[in-house]
Amino acid sequence: MKNLRQYIKQVILETIELDIDVDDVILTGKFKNKRKIVKDIGTDEYGHPTINGVSILKIKIEKLLPKNKWSAKSREESNESSESNESIEYIRKMLIEKIQAEDFEDVMQTAQLAHLGQKRRDGSDYIMHPVAVQKITQQHYPENFAAQILAVLHDTIEDGPSQGNISEEELRQTIRGSITDPMDLERIEIALDFMTHDKTVQPNYEDYLEKVFSNRL
Repeated sequence: MKNLRQYIKQVILETIELDIDVDDVILTGKFKNKRKIVKDIGTDEYGHPTINGVSILKIKIEKLLPKNKWSAKSREESNESSESNESIEYIRKMLIEKIQAEDFEDVMQTAQLAHLGQKRRDGSDYIMHPVAVQKITQQHYPENFAAQILAVLHDTIEDGPSQGNISEEELRQTIRGSITDPMDLERIEIALDFMTHDKTVQPNYEDYLEKVFSNRL
């Protein structure tokens, strides 16, 4: 019942309206018998209502005051709340970083499988190319996780199935199972399709690059 009364009291307080207009007569002073004409209705520096430049409240609304004028208890609770929010944000950031690290490891294994046995012109393993592209991407866009993932995968659909290690459908399913964030996955899949060069569809390399550059990621 006590909580209910407090709630009802709060609702009433929140809906109080003062029927006062300019030119109305109010009674002020210690005994509320001093006649004054309302010439101005406004607020003070803290947002409390005033009449003729004088506060009409005998109380202070704490939330309208600067924090250094709050009660000690409210300042303490506010600090506790801030610390709690900081802890939650820290935990959230750590979880995201952990998920991204695990996703990156899965994606790297997928790329290694797609390029297994594939060699570069100098005889080195082809996987060194997407790894190098990822490092360049990370250097320029350290916070862009999706771009770094795309860098690792950018040749997988184009080259992976031709190596005979995995079919395109299996490769796409593996990629979908490796990326946790559905929004990142959608953006990466769209960009990956843009980067997959089918020479029978786009024999002109400049046309292919124009298409690639039309996708921001």
